[in-house]
Amino acid sequence: MHPNTRACLAYIASKLVNESTSAFVYDYSQSKRLNFSGSVGQTSVSLYDHERGCYITGALSNLYDHDQKGYVSLSINGSQLSGYDFAGSHQFCGSVDGSSVSRP
Repeated sequence: MHPNTRACLAYIASKLVNESTSAFVYDYSQSKRLNFSGSVGQTSVSLYDHERGCYITGALSNLYDHDQKGYVSLSINGSQLSGYDFAGSHQFCGSVDGSSVSRP
């Protein structure tokens, strides 16, 4: 999975679990802050990644990364998140704890 796609999913999870009002995520794996704008709802997402200059849009179960030209599914249950990266053909999971989103 592209690092910015992963950061975008963390941003979406934080918005939905914590109702965060922040416009950015700090990605420790890239050692940088990534800015996003747009809407994140329980049923749909339209989010602009300012660094890549592209959108991630769609239902949580079928998000389309316009830069990577691939789909990602995201499911959130309480503070736990999971999903599937169709481009990379792998599952992922993580959790939201306060302002942090991390993998197990």
